[in-house]
Amino acid sequence: MNLVKTNLATSTLPHSLLAERMVLGIILSRPDAMTIASRYLNPEAFYIDVHRLIYQAALEIYKNGQVVDYVTLITWFEDNKKTEEIADLSLIANFVDKTITYVF
Repeated sequence: MNLVKTNLATSTLPHSLLAERMVLGIILSRPDAMTIASRYLNPEAFYIDVHRLIYQAALEIYKNGQVVDYVTLITWFEDNKKTEEIADLSLIANFVDKTITYVF
């Protein structure tokens, strides 16, 4: 008898809040980072909903041939009327600040 039951619908997948923030921060602070990230990450790689939304926006900006940075990301959210989906747009700026602190 199997005493350990796993329900994939209710189990939490492994994730790292810090890793997600760092990936987003690097994408926003290095113009070449989105080229690399887009090869290996899809939006579903992000566990946190708001992080997934930010990455989806960055991916769309990148696929449209634009550089992904703070200004283009904020502009994308405003143009697509999705600013309410991110409670605080300064969250995006914090990714860059925190990444610089951790990495550089």
